[in-house]
Amino acid sequence: MLVAARGAVSGPRDVPTVLIRLLDSVYAFLKNHPTARQTGQNVAVYARAHGWIEAGVEIGGPFESDDRTILCTTTPAGRAARAVHRGPYNEMSAAHSAVLEFCRQRGYQLAGLSWEIYGDWHKDPSQLETEVYYLLS
Repeated sequence: MLVAARGAVSGPRDVPTVLIRLLDSVYAFLKNHPTARQTGQNVAVYARAHGWIEAGVEIGGPFESDDRTILCTTTPAGRAARAVHRGPYNEMSAAHSAVLEFCRQRGYQLAGLSWEIYGDWHKDPSQLETEVYYLLS
């Protein structure tokens, strides 16, 4: 998936705040760059061992950035384990735990990257849907 994204280092407690800040800057960039057109959902990619987050939106094609903070990048490629979380974002840890347990039980090795694809926004948090992926080695 092709993504217009911005990255930052964050501690676990600060992820929600940092994620919103990163997405806000990507949306501000998209307003001024019509060649980088959003075609899909919000995405966050994590390299948790390093505290690195890239957050952005799915786009329809590559673009050249005149802003070094917004990059044209992709979600990780390869085989992945996946779960779907339905409900509030602050309860997503159960989906992450389920994927990790699934991998542990089957002896799958993790490659160190995970990502989330956020479904359409709903005022009712119970209607939110987020896909959680872990890249496998």
